[in-house]
Amino acid sequence: MELIRQPPVLTLRRCQPRLFSQSRTTVTCLLGSKSPAKRQPPPQPSPKRLGEQILLLAAGGVVSVSITYLANVYKLPSEIKLITQRLDQQSKVIEQQLKILEKQSMKLDKVLSESVDYRREVAELRGGFQVILQKRLS
Repeated sequence: MELIRQPPVLTLRRCQPRLFSQSRTTVTCLLGSKSPAKRQPPPQPSPKRLGEQILLLAAGGVVSVSITYLANVYKLPSEIKLITQRLDQQSKVIEQQLKILEKQSMKLDKVLSESVDYRREVAELRGGFQVILQKRLS
């Protein structure tokens, strides 16, 4: 995927310039504008391009996207729904994997505690055998 050279047409809930000072991406803040009459609607990107921009910026943790605003401005509810469905599916998969990892860690803790108990019993038996051997030898 190539770098996006045009400014993304995304909206932000808050504009914080310090977040973007090191970034090559220019972000346009449309929601924070005080004069709505001066706002011009951004050009319509292709759905694929819009999805790539959302995923790139979301993956970098750069912006918080208002999905409903995007759906209203770009009139792409099916594409937005598709993106949110994919993100929901991925989050469900991650949650399932976390549950599996938690179960495995509980099993591992149980095995480790049993091995500690086993080592303790072996040490006690060795000590007992040594006492018996010393008594017989003396």
